[in-house]
Amino acid sequence: MSEDIVAMMSEEEEEEEEQEEVEEGSEDEDVDVEEVQGEDDMEVKGSDAKKEKRQKAEGGDLASVKKTDLEGTSTMFQLQVTELLHEAGVDHKKQTKLEEFLHTLKDFMDKLPDVEVKPTKASAAYCKFLQAPATVSLKFSKPHSVALVGSYMLRTLARPQLNVDLAVEMPASCFREKDIRDHKYHIKRALYLEHLAKKAESV
Repeated sequence: MSEDIVAMMSEEEEEEEEQEEVEEGSEDEDVDVEEVQGEDDMEVKGSDAKKEKRQKAEGGDLASVKKTDLEGTSTMFQLQVTELLHEAGVDHKKQTKLEEFLHTLKDFMDKLPDVEVKPTKASAAYCKFLQAPATVSLKFSKPHSVALVGSYMLRTLARPQLNVDLAVEMPASCFREKDIRDHKYHIKRALYLEHLAKKAESV
């Protein structure tokens, strides 16, 4: 009886040992699989890191090249603009004689006497163009105001076409209420400017 019990206990011990060996073997396999997976992950991460470094390096090189190109283009553009401004610009500090003439011209216009301006050949041709009567005359009076306007006043004159703009305001005494009809306003304005131009030739 005791021998049977001992035999059964030995068999149970052997079965337990076999189970332990099987479990240990499976644990070893799990460890091996995890180690293999860990190595694979490290290799993938390493390759990704190398790719990122390569991309960053290539991106930095491209950025530096683009920056150099932009700086070169900007410098060339600045040189071209500087040269253009030098060729087209006007030194307004040297325009003292012109300033004196403009003051003289304004003083001259302010002293013009009142006079009756009759129709001329030029005004007749203008009236024909407007299909208006050529019998319109003008009671000339000195300008209400003379102002310097345009690019010269703003100091933005540019070569090759240099000019000075003057704004001349006609006095209200030159017009009547009915001058809005038959283009009389335009005809009187033309007579006024023609008279000013003739008188200004003597300045």
